[in-house]
Amino acid sequence: MFPSGRVDPDPACLPGAPEAMSSWSSSIELFLKKVPHVKVLPTIVSGVLSPKFLNNPLIRAWRGIRDPQAAAEVVQVIIQMLFPQKVRLVPRISFGVAKTREELNSLCAEGKDTLTSIIDEAKQLLSEHHMWIDDSIELVDPLCE
Repeated sequence: MFPSGRVDPDPACLPGAPEAMSSWSSSIELFLKKVPHVKVLPTIVSGVLSPKFLNNPLIRAWRGIRDPQAAAEVVQVIIQMLFPQKVRLVPRISFGVAKTREELNSLCAEGKDTLTSIIDEAKQLLSEHHMWIDDSIELVDPLCE
């Protein structure tokens, strides 16, 4: 599920991931209310969008007209399908702790609403994820240079 209703910025090559989290939809609260045993598992994924496509002159010309990230994603997928060996990425995934509605409600007792609790946990996970990818940046594909 994409809580903002769209793909958020890839934290490995785009700024604004924490800010994007602040605009997440409250629809997650509906899932928590309607599905009794559902758990929320914060997950951060990075390294899936190549900076090479974001910095492409055609994509740069797209800025201001539409979302350059979406255009870069489409071009990257087309190139990956046509030339599978041309795009080599090293995706990284970090998982938080899965929490039930009751566990999230206990955080709400501290004065936070459910969505704010989820966003705070995701931002903490993003911070930890950044430390992890910063420590291993030398291992990343040369496309990220």
